Amino acid sequence: MTTFVVDIAAIKCSHLNNCSKNASYISKTSQNEIIKCCGEEISESIPSEVRKNVFFSIIADEACDSSTEEQMSLVLRFFDSDFNIKEDFIQFIHCSEGVKGKDLFNVLSNCVSNLNLDIKNCRGQEYDGASFVSGYINGLSAQVLNINSKALQKFLEASILEQEPQTHKKKVKDICRTRWIERIDGLNTFLEYYLSIFQALCHMAFPESSVNKDTQNKSSTFLNSIGTFQFVFTLVVTTRVFDFTLRVTWLLQSKTIDILDDDFPNISALNGELVLWEKYWESFSGTIPDNISLTLKSISFPGFENIKIALRILGTLPVTSCECERSFSVMRHLKDYMRTTMSDDRLNGLALMYIHQEIVSCIDNVINRFTIKNRRLDFND
Repeated sequence: MTTFVVDIAAIKCSHLNNCSKNASYISKTSQNEIIKCCGEEISESIPSEVRKNVFFSIIADEACDSSTEEQMSLVLRFFDSDFNIKEDFIQFIHCSEGVKGKDLFNVLSNCVSNLNLDIKNCRGQEYDGASFVSGYINGLSAQVLNINSKALQKFLEASILEQEPQTHKKKVKDICRTRWIERIDGLNTFLEYYLSIFQALCHMAFPESSVNKDTQNKSSTFLNSIGTFQFVFTLVVTTRVFDFTLRVTWLLQSKTIDILDDDFPNISALNGELVLWEKYWESFSGTIPDNISLTLKSISFPGFENIKIALRILGTLPVTSCECERSFSVMRHLKDYMRTTMSDDRLNGLALMYIHQEIVSCIDNVINRFTIKNRRLDFND
């Protein structure tokens, strides 16, 4: 290590002694430009891999940096050319416009567009459970679904959509007879305030209460209905089941939904492929693959095109947002309390170099990128 440091110091000393005064490239401006070039080299190589596979998923999370600015970490999940599933950090997006669903969608869509990726090829979304990203009306996921109904979020995340408790309710929400989504909302509200409703009915059904006789009779009837074990058990189970199917129910009511649209090259041949698929593995002599990546590698020959597409989409769907959390650890390491004024370009460049050290293996590419940039000269009055 000492020898390495001495060699670097000797090279730097030789450079400073022999270079022109206006070509030392040790200023902060030159450093930032070189860091930006390294970041651009990395950020362009990853989307090129994504475009080869076509399909990808978005994983995003938000956190504050050391300067209390909101930063959203963007990670893409996709298959590389060797059918390996990858989750690669792309960049930190400064949420200068705010952290509401529409604001986050604007910065996210701009970022995806700048990467020359089509958001309509997105097949999955993974965020934390916050309402401004997971909300099914105004959340970030809903904004993405408005332009791409195939970018599904995990159903488990959909079970906690915007169910923020309120301090009181004056009346129980009516259940719409024609819209399933409102039925689910009504059941969730009823279950949340079940004890309060039960106590209110007990009070009104009491003979000495101040309500009229008709209200007492109705309250007593309702109380006998909702007070049984069978009713409570059915209410809890039904609500839990509907919570898991809420996202599907919402999508199926879309006017433009087409479940088999575009993704499969020849959907009419799918049934025949499934029969051949079963026969293929029954006669397979090697080790049966136990994951999607190995399965795709085992069928690299022409054929089973519909099944290959289905497996690629399935493997692209996100599982967790752990990669975002790892990137936040890098952000806190790079932009600590002593570097609170670090620019976004420098932060992203350093983060990409730190996380994707194996990509910037050819320094010549970075040098070539640096040399073609216009030199900006500041002339003082």
